[in-house]
Amino acid sequence: MSLLVTLNGKAATKEQLKALPPEIRRTLRRLQRKHRIRASGILVGAANVPVFKAVLNIHTSGSGATETIPDLAGNCVVEAWAGGGGGHAGVGSGCSADNGSAGGSSGYSRTSISVIGQANKTFTYTIGTGGTGGVAGGSLNGGNGGTTTITAGTVSGFSTITVNGGLGGTGTLGGAGGSASGGNQANTTGNAGGNARSGQGGGAGITGTVSGDGSPYGAGGNSQIGSSNNGKPGDDGAAVFYYTP
Repeated sequence: MSLLVTLNGKAATKEQLKALPPEIRRTLRRLQRKHRIRASGILVGAANVPVFKAVLNIHTSGSGATETIPDLAGNCVVEAWAGGGGGHAGVGSGCSADNGSAGGSSGYSRTSISVIGQANKTFTYTIGTGGTGGVAGGSLNGGNGGTTTITAGTVSGFSTITVNGGLGGTGTLGGAGGSASGGNQANTTGNAGGNARSGQGGGAGITGTVSGDGSPYGAGGNSQIGSSNNGKPGDDGAAVFYYTP
């Protein structure tokens, strides 16, 4: 016995069969196992079946903003970064001019969650901004990066993600990297910034795993050379939502 799958009255190609929604593919496999049939005799009507294409949404700002799950999405990978710490103002002058301490980078968190049956439900997110750079002749220390949070909103089965910003460079010590919590796949602490007079820059931002997510985000700010120069601010954070069938 064989199994013939048609789409819009025509026999489906292998590529079209692969593009069918997961629940239909699972049903076809069960029929094949139960009746020991190959792919081509029983007619299965699947005309005008919508096919979900991957969706990647990237947010680099927002406070209490919402992200809506698209129709037909099956899974969502959520990534989050906070703000990087700002760099300390430069130190010394003339031959003794050098860099001050640099800011640490933000943490990174990642979760994968099934969103089947949750179309149009919403996550809520707040993106942390980069810490301010130290001001020459003023507040020399770099500011701390802001915190990023992603909460369930109306989504079921999602645990809150909290990513802390990198700390600003202070005195001679570079800022520590921010921590992260809540992800079911990754919770990574950011990188520390370089110490004063070390020649090292701000902590490097962490690269995510979703292709095209724009990462890294949340890098620490550098410190410039000489006490007349301000430190550089840290980079802003981000929230990424990647939907697949």
